[in-house]
Amino acid sequence: MNVKRYIAEDVSGAMEQVRAELGRDALLLNTRKIRRPGLFGFLQKPLVEVVAAYEKTGPPSAAPRRETTPSADPAERLVAVPQGGGDQKLSDLSNKLDSLSLTLGALVGRLQTKDRIQDRLPPEVEPLVLALTENEVHEEFARKLGREVGEIQARQEESEDPREIMEQLLKQYLGEPGPIKLKKYKRTVAILVGPTGVGKTTTLAKLAAIYALNHHARVGVITTDTYRVAAVEQLKTYAEILRVPLTVAYSNEELTDALREYEQCDIVFIDTAGKSPNDPTLESEVLSLVRAADADEVHLVLSATTSFAGCLNIINTYSFLKDFKLLFTKLDETPSWGMLLNLKFLTERTVSYIAAGQTVPDDIEVMNPGKIAKHLLNK
Repeated sequence: MNVKRYIAEDVSGAMEQVRAELGRDALLLNTRKIRRPGLFGFLQKPLVEVVAAYEKTGPPSAAPRRETTPSADPAERLVAVPQGGGDQKLSDLSNKLDSLSLTLGALVGRLQTKDRIQDRLPPEVEPLVLALTENEVHEEFARKLGREVGEIQARQEESEDPREIMEQLLKQYLGEPGPIKLKKYKRTVAILVGPTGVGKTTTLAKLAAIYALNHHARVGVITTDTYRVAAVEQLKTYAEILRVPLTVAYSNEELTDALREYEQCDIVFIDTAGKSPNDPTLESEVLSLVRAADADEVHLVLSATTSFAGCLNIINTYSFLKDFKLLFTKLDETPSWGMLLNLKFLTERTVSYIAAGQTVPDDIEVMNPGKIAKHLLNK
């Protein structure tokens, strides 16, 4: 008896392959769902794997078929037992199936052992990979990093600390940060966009305070978030404390007028209303705001408490923008920072700032690859 494996989008598709190639007398041994290959496979619908067995009496598709009368018993429909000596033949078939099951079990065990050997990491690297996965770095990516550490160690004449190698790799994948840079003879316009509840207004206040107090820049603030009275009042309070001008713009025309008034500023921050990724007006409204502002910097604000799939969906939704950076908030509300690395690796977007806390302006900083790498390697 021989065994073949079929992979399809669903069970019916796999069974069609089995019937077309092996005929209707094939035995169905196992059915299971498997993840699609690649790093994005875990986000997609799984495939279906069907294992079928057949007697090799000739070419599988040309195996002779004997007409049988349909039976109510599924077991009788799967295998047609010839007349005469039925009990003995059933016993023989049962023994064959038992033997086949043992053979398949041993084969699967050997294959799994072979996969583990091929993917086996040096003992000193395994704890680092475990720390990454415990910090919610995707397992496939974490093991990829582990293999790279092992390969680098093998090439070194003198053994290096695997943790230091891993930290260097993590910093390379995180890349250089993209903070807002002041121009020498021209004003900078930075706009913050993103979904509701991620902390855009508080983040804008932190950035405005940093540039006003630490960089001694002439700062202007504009808010287009006219849906929430609390957001306007919050910015007014911060603007009064920092002694920077604030304008509420109810339309793109008012936004343009406000920017004209702030021509002498070194930097202007623009706050926007939160929009759901499923809002049909999202693209048109955000695009019109960015164009009206003639923004130099667009920062998509994401909350670290949002799921990885949710953040990935938000980033894909905002892909209509020509260029934007990622700014993460609420890192103090989650112990795992792995999502930040996953999103950076998958989207290749520059990360500008990370914020952890409500204190203005202390609880925000330029993304520090070394600090994040050390955090990810701590269980």
